[in-house]
Amino acid sequence: LPGPGSLGTIKKIDKTRDLATLAKAPVARIDTVGSPPLAWKPATQLSPNEARQLLDAALPSGAKIDNVSSADVVNAAFLADKPTYQAPVLPGTSIVEFSVTQETRFVRVYAEGSRSGQADSWVMRAEDVAGLTPAQISIKYSLPQVPTMMTDVLVPTGTKIQASVANNILHGTHDGGGGVQFQIQVPNGFKINPDWFSKARALQ
Repeated sequence: LPGPGSLGTIKKIDKTRDLATLAKAPVARIDTVGSPPLAWKPATQLSPNEARQLLDAALPSGAKIDNVSSADVVNAAFLADKPTYQAPVLPGTSIVEFSVTQETRFVRVYAEGSRSGQADSWVMRAEDVAGLTPAQISIKYSLPQVPTMMTDVLVPTGTKIQASVANNILHGTHDGGGGVQFQIQVPNGFKINPDWFSKARALQ
């Protein structure tokens, strides 16, 4: 997913671009017939308490929590502005804004040739996608496209990030969502630093 402040402000998580894309974009149906069971609980099977535990476990070591807001409040404001879309964050959960207190590593996946590309704000932990196929990553994070590329991400000390649990907004045959997604916060009028992204490689 803007600078510090209330997470209830849609602009803070870049809803008008990134989450709107996730909530509306037509997604190719992913054939999961005969595929192995999911290695995570999709959004429809997560209780609010389980989602909270996922968020707590996913926060980087030493993270300084700056704010916590209701996903329902953010979703409601988003849907009031875009009523034909779907709620992008798992209802009944929280969105946690925090600052990293040391250099912190993530990875980012994307479809080669897509508008967002290698350097963009949405990232995840490497261990959360380890062993998953590109199609499974797309399902877990309700991505609008099946990713073809992965890049390493190193954010500097003091970077503000928001963490939330992806809702099930995938138009496929499996329940989607359930992954902890991170959005680097970029002040309005600024672009994310491309030097934070390195080692782009094809997903296998």
